Order: sequence, then structure tokens, then C-alpha cells
Amino acid sequence: MTISDYYIEPASWAHDRIDIKLVRTKVFIIEQQVPEHEEWDQDDETATHFLARDHKSRPIGTARLTTDGRIGRMAVSSRWRGRGVGAALLRSCIEQAIVRRMTPLRLAAQDYALPFYAKQGFVPEGELFDDVGIPHRWMRLDVSDQIQSSLHPARMEFPESIPEGSRSGIYEARSLSEYRDGLIECLNNAHRRILIKTQDLDPLAMNTDDVVSAIRRVATTATRPDIRILIHDSKQAVMNGHRLIQLARRLQSVILCRMPSPEHQSDTRAWVLIDDHTEIFRNFSDRYDASFRINQRQEVRQRIREFEQIWQIAHPAPDLQRLDLG
Repeated sequence: MTISDYYIEPASWAHDRIDIKLVRTKVFIIEQQVPEHEEWDQDDETATHFLARDHKSRPIGTARLTTDGRIGRMAVSSRWRGRGVGAALLRSCIEQAIVRRMTPLRLAAQDYALPFYAKQGFVPEGELFDDVGIPHRWMRLDVSDQIQSSLHPARMEFPESIPEGSRSGIYEARSLSEYRDGLIECLNNAHRRILIKTQDLDPLAMNTDDVVSAIRRVATTATRPDIRILIHDSKQAVMNGHRLIQLARRLQSVILCRMPSPEHQSDTRAWVLIDDHTEIFRNFSDRYDASFRINQRQEVRQRIREFEQIWQIAHPAPDLQRLDLG
């Protein structure tokens, strides 16, 4: 996956059914010869959908999470298979389920795809069964530990070799918990500036009391606070009642939100910049492998300049405009 390849975004049947149908028709109805009347059901109207799009915003994959915790209708266009699109869609469904505290998760996997889902932690249940002429097997994933972790995040310990108060260096996070702990640690040391570039406000990492409290502290106590958020897709954050959205609504003159212009929409990178000394950088917004650059001022200032360039041509997000955010 490269920055210019593809990106994942939340979708809904009401607004995105044409693109969802386009992918599923090609994969299920044409390729796998699933009868059309079997493909569409009532769950489509209430499920949370995800779309994968290429760098020209054309739909290339889709998946859905139903209200009772079933993941399904996973489909990727043939020329995009083997490039991580399916795994990215599956991760998006799992992360959404954790935010909604859904567990266990279930899916009916086609027989040939059992190893793919097993790599993501799903465990087979029962025997093979036939569904529209294709062998399937139920699989199950328990995410209760991840839900508990999201509710009670631990604190990250930076290396002991760096004295308290004079930390500097580059540290790597390799999991959601490490990323979240480091984010909280850094935000608690913010004085005036917090600049965030994000796909959807990272609900598993940022929709926590610790993160919101740290940002609120800067917004309400700093002299001339500079808190700005570039959010690629605000729809899901608004739908889920993200606490940073609620905070920005209350402090709309201090916390500013914009959506990147179309030329930057396919950029999957995410970062948090704190004052002029700290950068938390991820190459891919759907992963939590992150680099923490502490007191690397030259690199941080370069990233601030890049943020400013994107900000200058960004525009208000439609979903946030309805909340009177600017």
C-alpha cells in the first residue's frame, strides 16, 4: 500500500449505495454468479458500510458491519486483490465494532478465504454450509480485551535512558495501545499548539477522556492557543458522537476544523504536531505503527509548514458545518 494507491472511508447505504452496488455487482453477481435477489437485503439499510477507493476516488472494495456484530459482503475488485485492500476493510469493520462495544464478531467466510480471516484472529465455528451454491463456514472473533483497553488506556513509558524533563529522540509504537499511551503522554506536555491531520479522528485512540482532557486544558488555559484539525472524513466521527467533535462544538472559536482539498484526499498519512518540538507520525491512518519525534525541532517545523500548506487550501467539512464549526 502506498499513499497514492487507495484509502478506506466509512459509507452509508443512503448516500453511497451506487458505489457499494457497483463493487458487489462485479464481484458477487457477475464473478461468483450469486442471484441478484440474494445479494441485497434489509441489513444494507442499517449496517455501517466501508468503501475502499483508488487515488481517483473510484470504488474498488466494500464491506459492512451489521447492527448485531456481523461482518460481511466483503468484496474487492479483481485487479486490486492481493494488495491489502481486503485486510484494510476488515480492520475498519473491527475497529468500528470496538468503538461500538460489539463482541463477539461473526462472519460467514467462503471456504477458500478461511486462512485470510484466521490471520486477523477469527476462529472457525461449526461445519461448512452452502450459501447460494458457495461453501461457507462461520467464524468468530472476541474483541472484549480491545474494548476494555479502549475504555481504560494504560500509560506509555518512554525509555529510561532519557531523563524526565529533557527527553529527546525518536521512539516507535507498534500497536494501538503503545500509540495511544504515547499520544496521551505527549498531549499532556503540550503548551499552546496542537495540529492534527487525521482520517476520522482515530476513535480508538482519540475518543478517550485522557485525550479530550489534555486538549481541553490547552484550549482553555493557554495564551493564544492554536488547535486545528484536518479531518478527511468527519461523517463517522459525527455519527459516533466523538468527544473531540463535541469539544470543538463548545469551543468553536478555539478549536478549528477543516477538510483537506480534493488534491489531498488520497493522502493516507496522519500526524499530531505539538508546539514546535513533537511530532507523532503514521504513514497509514488505518494502522498504529507510529514514530514519536521528541525535540526533533527541525523535522517538526518542516511538518508544520506542510500542515500550513494543506490548511490554507482546505475547506469546511460539510458534516461539521452542520455543527457550526469552521
